[in-house]
Parts: sequence; C-alpha cells; structure tokens
Amino acid sequence: MKKKFIYLIIIFIFSFAGCKDNNEDILRFKTSANEINREDIVEEKSEKKDDLLIVHVSGSVKRSGVYQLEKDKRIIDAIEKAGGLLEEADPDALNLAEKIKDGMKIYVPKKGEQPTAAADLKSQSYIDLNLATKEELMTLPGVGEKTADKIIAYREAQPFEKVDDLLKVSGFGKKKMEALKGLIAVGGEIYE
Repeated sequence: MKKKFIYLIIIFIFSFAGCKDNNEDILRFKTSANEINREDIVEEKSEKKDDLLIVHVSGSVKRSGVYQLEKDKRIIDAIEKAGGLLEEADPDALNLAEKIKDGMKIYVPKKGEQPTAAADLKSQSYIDLNLATKEELMTLPGVGEKTADKIIAYREAQPFEKVDDLLKVSGFGKKKMEALKGLIAVGGEIYE
C-alpha cells in the first residue's frame, strides 16, 4: 500500500509537470502568434499611410478644414469630405474632376466672387517646387535632369517653405533665379 501511494505521488508529480510544460508551450505559441499579427498590422498601416494625401478645403463648404484622402481622389471627393457645397458656392469656378495633390489647398468661391491672387494661382502657369514632378521641373529654364534631382532631394529632406529656399540648392544663384520669375511658386507664394 505504501508503494502504491508513492507511485501515485510520482505519477501525479510527472503529470503536473507535463501539464505545466504544455501550458508554457501554449503561452509561447499565443505570444508568437500575437507578435506576428502585430507586425502584419503595423506593415498594413504603414502601407495605408503612404496612400493618404492631406488637403485643406475652405470657402463655401459646410465644414472647412484639413482632410486626409486616398491617392487618386479628386477635388469633388475632398469637397464631399468637407460636408459638400453650400448653396452660395460656385462649383463651376473649380475643376471638380482634377486629381488632388498632397498639401493642396482647395478654395471654393461664392457665386460672383472675384478670385484673389492666391485663388487665381491655378489659372497661371507656375510650378510649385514642393509638388512638381521631375519632368515638370525640367521644363523650367536652366533646369535639367541633374538640377531637377537636386530640387527633389532638397524637398524630400525638408520641404520648401518659401521660394527663396531654392537658393539653398546647389547650382542656384540670383541670375538663375531671375530666369524663373513668374514660373515657380511655393504654396501660395509666386516668385515675381
């Protein structure tokens, strides 16, 4: 009887120890599964973040403000995100089908409102240094492929805050800047 009792205690100890290992394995599996899921989620979020643009919608819209939209959206989508047009809005003053760009300001004027210099920038032929493609930059006088690459490298490191920041880019001096008068801008500031 004493031997049976000892055997029972030994079996009980081994079975308890075996259960403990299984629980640790289950815990390790759950932890590693959670880590994988977190990594997938972080990667998915970063991919989605790269697909978002930020635009400022103001004027005759229901809710003026700054909004995030997906790439390939159009001005009409940004206006809808801002609650839509007010009755007094003049939608024909804008190209509602135009694709939005990151950092874009969309101003919806009232019917009969005279465009200001800042609102009228779209009708002028200018190139925004923070938004222009390499090909657009290369249409500027004195800007070839290498110079366009330098402009893009500068703005990727630190966006242009004003047009005069172009003087900080290697190869730009006052003479070269003179040739760009009326052709370049940063935000609402045209270099004149």
